[in-house]
Amino acid sequence: TAVSPTPSGKMTASACFKANPPCCVLSLYKRAFFVYNINGTKKEEDRHLDYGRRIAELRTQKGMTQEDLAARLYVSRDLVSKWETGARRPDYAAFERISAVLGVTTDSIIGKEELLFDELNEIMPDGFDPDGEKLTEYLGDFLAGVRKEDAALFMLRYYRLKGTSEISSELGIKENGVRARLSRIRKMLRKYLEELNEKHKTV
Repeated sequence: TAVSPTPSGKMTASACFKANPPCCVLSLYKRAFFVYNINGTKKEEDRHLDYGRRIAELRTQKGMTQEDLAARLYVSRDLVSKWETGARRPDYAAFERISAVLGVTTDSIIGKEELLFDELNEIMPDGFDPDGEKLTEYLGDFLAGVRKEDAALFMLRYYRLKGTSEISSELGIKENGVRARLSRIRKMLRKYLEELNEKHKTV
């Protein structure tokens, strides 16, 4: 089906989404929910251990003890130990601080896909399992109802798989601002999907 462009000749984010369903979002969604959470191919605690091993490896390469890293991050040695053993998972801000202290990029500790899995896990309500076609429809409708700037941000992150630093440079927004806006958009999308889920339950 042809999609009419806007007067400027460009498709809106919603139209682009519906005309060319971003397989990255759908495939990541399927992997995040069906591979990781249901089939148990790689459980969440195993992923946490992967992050932890990488932190421990990089810390050792820098010649730092857990106490050294904890002191630089202003956290307890016990918390660093829990990160490295997979008992606790650092949040994104902590990953950024850890990578800065260790002199590496955040992606070298936690991969881009892993971050996307975690972000997408925030979006889907419990028990909500639309097929790919329906999910594309819902996401397209959601994008049509939000501000153009938010839709563009969503597309950069989940259609073009841009990192937050890349989006920051492209849009001229501070990186922490990009993360804050993406978090808000995900919360909006989750609320939208929760309302759809409740609506379908009552039909």
